[in-house]
Amino acid sequence: LYVDGSISTKNIDFYLGDGSTKPIVTTGTRAWDTTTANWLPDNSASGTYQAWSDGVNAIFVGALPSVTVTESINVKTISRESESGTATFATSGGAVVTILDSIDGGGLWFKVDGSIDGSFSITNIAYFLLTAGATVEPGTTITSDNGCDFFRFAWDTPADFSDLTLNVSADNLDIDRGNVVIGTMNGNAGLTGNKASFQVNSLNPGSGASSAGIGSVSASAYANDMVLGSGTHAFDIDYTAQSATNDELTLNGTTGDLTYGGTLNVTLLGGTLAPYATFDLFDAASFSGSFDTMNLPTLTGDMSWDTSKLTVDGSIRVFAPSGTVFRFQ
Repeated sequence: LYVDGSISTKNIDFYLGDGSTKPIVTTGTRAWDTTTANWLPDNSASGTYQAWSDGVNAIFVGALPSVTVTESINVKTISRESESGTATFATSGGAVVTILDSIDGGGLWFKVDGSIDGSFSITNIAYFLLTAGATVEPGTTITSDNGCDFFRFAWDTPADFSDLTLNVSADNLDIDRGNVVIGTMNGNAGLTGNKASFQVNSLNPGSGASSAGIGSVSASAYANDMVLGSGTHAFDIDYTAQSATNDELTLNGTTGDLTYGGTLNVTLLGGTLAPYATFDLFDAASFSGSFDTMNLPTLTGDMSWDTSKLTVDGSIRVFAPSGTVFRFQ
């Protein structure tokens, strides 16, 4: 574990793959004394111990450890030198690890089997796993770029991550086991995993790791069912040059069931809507439920929104009466 600056252990135990322990050297000449909660000022057994402070920049070196945190601590960044394998972060006794900036995995697997907090990014990680014992604190935000091969939820029992905001960009989001509730998901992603029905309380597709622009969330090749929960689902549409494009959620067309709920907000990004403009927002084998509220772009004249096909093919369209219109007063 390399550290740029001072660090506070708060009783962090580092275990190597073979079960042994050893000092983990920092960027200076200090070493971690595995028998105490202090740093030595140099690599000798003498000298004055120095306490840690929060806000560590942690770099894994040598064999990848399993880290157990027994008291809450703030960690600024986590990265690694050249190792492969899996690094595991666990907590006990109510401790929370707050990650302030980022995790750069350098291709390794990174498992969280404890309680995490913070607003941070993950990059260059083969697998980022939230396991059966993982929990997230309210307000936790994880931003995953397209250098993360898989963001995996892996457990054997249902898990509630309704306090998590997940920003994804071209990642594979792996729903591996059981049922999961995700609070907010922004961006675009390919969904994998055949074993789960899952719920997103607020779904906001976008062109990057945000809800901005046109994007898609797709599980077309996998047997996932999905529930749109009680939050707000923001979908953008565009009709520039009378060409319809839109955010889209796609489930498996043979087996995937989509359940509607919450509020649907549709925003027109560009163009002027015209009669019979159609936007395919959702694609699934079957549809159920309904939105509690739908906020759709304002139309002019006699045009109105036809939402009757949402439970048929997942589309909305602009409707205008043909022929003579009679108004009775």
